[in-house]
Amino acid sequence: MVPHESVALVVHAPHALARTTAGSPGDELALAIEHRIAAARDRMMDRLREVNRRVEHVRARLDVAQAIRARPLAACGVAVGAGLLAGLIIGGPRRPAPAPAPAPAPARGGPRAGQGARQLAASPGGPAPGLVRDQVGAWLARAADDRRGDAD
Repeated sequence: MVPHESVALVVHAPHALARTTAGSPGDELALAIEHRIAAARDRMMDRLREVNRRVEHVRARLDVAQAIRARPLAACGVAVGAGLLAGLIIGGPRRPAPAPAPAPAPARGGPRAGQGARQLAASPGGPAPGLVRDQVGAWLARAADDRRGDAD
């Protein structure tokens, strides 16, 4: 018998080893070896099953597609947060605020004429300061042109 065949016989078929040595003086030794090999194989198979169970558990926890399907709104929130964080980290330099537009010329008709419109156009906050300023400025310019036309 070749040496690796005898090892294979002991590992894969210990009962065959016991049968070949039955009736010999080392019969008890062969049975003890068979039991130890079977016990070692059982322990190894138990450990292998435990490792497989843990691997499957980790694989299930790392399944991104399943996590997105299970909680789509949370996944969107994570994506938005990651995008915001990335934008803050790698975003370009901040642009300086535009210079304020010059105040329009006072309208004819006294010191209070057009005062509210000018204040609205010059206010720094508000719903849309640029749009309001442009619209009020255009309105004031048309009103001034109309007055000049009437005076001529």
